Amino acid sequence: MERTELRKGDLVFFKGRNSKGGVGHVGIVVEADDNGNFSFIHAATSKGITISNCNEPYYAKRYVGSKRIIE
Repeated sequence: MERTELRKGDLVFFKGRNSKGGVGHVGIVVEADDNGNFSFIHAATSKGITISNCNEPYYAKRYVGSKRIIE
């Protein structure tokens, strides 16, 4: 799915820190705009449950893709 199609409740996937590059982190979209920008809720190791933005450098370079589970 294209980032411009994201909506609340979609799952977003990010690469993990390991060198293999597989999915290592998942979040749930809480806000999305038509330009492909989104905020997501997730469990961060250092901060616990938090909301982050896709444009934060750490997540921007690790974004893998998304999936809609509930229509």
